[in-house]
Amino acid sequence: AVNTGLVPGAVNQAGFVPLFCPADAEGKYAYRMNLIVPAGSSVKDASELKGQSVAFAAMSSNSGGKAPLVLFKESFKMLPGRDYDFTITGDHKISIREVANNKHAAAAVASDLLDAAQSPGKTGTPQIPTGSVRVIYESKPFPPLCFGVPHNLDPKLRAKIEEAFKTFTFPDPTPSRAKFAPVVYAKDWEYVREIDDKLTKLLD
Repeated sequence: AVNTGLVPGAVNQAGFVPLFCPADAEGKYAYRMNLIVPAGSSVKDASELKGQSVAFAAMSSNSGGKAPLVLFKESFKMLPGRDYDFTITGDHKISIREVANNKHAAAAVASDLLDAAQSPGKTGTPQIPTGSVRVIYESKPFPPLCFGVPHNLDPKLRAKIEEAFKTFTFPDPTPSRAKFAPVVYAKDWEYVREIDDKLTKLLD
């Protein structure tokens, strides 16, 4: 499995062939980049984060690094290190938990992971208290992590792998993960590639 932000590089540099994404019972798959702040924060807009600390999960993450960098630059003319401080937490769950505990002014996280963190787990207790964070920005939808195969895999083996994904059902399904749905790289990763292109220009 390859995370959303790494799929274009895996395709273009390593010959990765995207095949399936986790999806809901109807075969729909998508998540969004959420910019969150502590529930008690007075911040209502990303522009108000100027001079404050923002948590990113990783610079290889689409929703936890790439997309927010582009958002801040294009929509608010803000650059990291110049207009706001940033911290790399290494994980979306850590970012969510630390914002809930007021360790950062904001964080960029994946919406599906935010939903999971606020939903009761196996113990019946959410990872963070419901209502402890607030979403101030939501992006257009992205495809979630993607399963695929090498471009030069034996066709017979690839056919068996595809059949396995088509017929698999999650033993403990969630609203967003009940089955696997086929993906089309050219269409589904168009917005992700657009962000990569803008990010390259931003770095230049």
